[in-house]
Amino acid sequence: RQADDERAYLSKKLNDAVIAADYVLGTGIFSSIFALEELTESGYFGTAAAVCASKKFPSWGYMLANGDGALWEHWSGVRGSLNHHMRSAVGAWLYSAVAGIVPDECAPGFAHVILKPHFSETVGEFSAWHDTPHGRISVEYRNGNYSISLPKGVTGTLYWNGEKTEVSDVCSFAVTRKE
Repeated sequence: RQADDERAYLSKKLNDAVIAADYVLGTGIFSSIFALEELTESGYFGTAAAVCASKKFPSWGYMLANGDGALWEHWSGVRGSLNHHMRSAVGAWLYSAVAGIVPDECAPGFAHVILKPHFSETVGEFSAWHDTPHGRISVEYRNGNYSISLPKGVTGTLYWNGEKTEVSDVCSFAVTRKE
């Protein structure tokens, strides 16, 4: 209980610090993903999404706003590679936190998938897919509907609107977000 209280306290301090910094992280290459994950897991997904969407320097959005669709080695893009993996952990966060596609550690090869998307005003719509040994898992969020497509034989657990739903052998399953 004390550890949970301490984590909640520290997560709120992180959230407050990120907001005070106008949604710009000063965490560096290796810690940025942990900040996004902690904000998401602690109920501050909106803050994490705003960090990713920020067009201020330094940020991933800054890279996009300056004409690139790839990640730079240096935030400024002044020197080094302009197609570099060093800041790519944000891609994994987009799949797991935004799209909600998370492998179940107890079912290797995506035999079972956890579907736990997050939403905020920053994230209006999205689509994502992942090719597994069983076929393609795809999700899409449009107009308040989250659509899931699972290959035959793949099961999933969907966390949606505070409820947990088991899905399997689904060609297409759509649910509507409660406002």
